[in-house]
Amino acid sequence: MVPLSAGDPRGLVLPSALLPMTICGVIMAAVIGLVLEFRPAWRQIMALIVVSATAGLGAYLIAQGFLGALPHEAVATWAALSLIVLAIGATTAGLIALIGVGRLGSAPWR
Repeated sequence: MVPLSAGDPRGLVLPSALLPMTICGVIMAAVIGLVLEFRPAWRQIMALIVVSATAGLGAYLIAQGFLGALPHEAVATWAALSLIVLAIGATTAGLIALIGVGRLGSAPWR
C-alpha cells in the first residue's frame, strides 16, 4: 500500500485512466494487426512493446504532469502503466489472430 498523493486525495485519477488505456490497447492491437498482418510475429511483438511504452508515457505525463496525482516513482509508475497497456494489447492481438479482424467487434459466439 502506498499513501494517496496530495493532488488526488480520493484516489480517482488512476481508476479513471484505466478506461482510456483499455480502449487505447484494443485500438493499437487492431491497427498493428491490420498493418503488419501478424507476419512475422516478432515484428508485431516489438510494435506492441514500443506503442505500449509510448502510451504508458503519455498516460503518465497526463496524470502526473497535469493532475499531479501519481506517486513520485516516475520510472516504476511509467512501467506499470505501459505494462497495463501491453497486457491489454497483447490479449487483443491474440484474440484477433484467433478469430480474425472482422470479428473483433462482434460477439465471439456468433
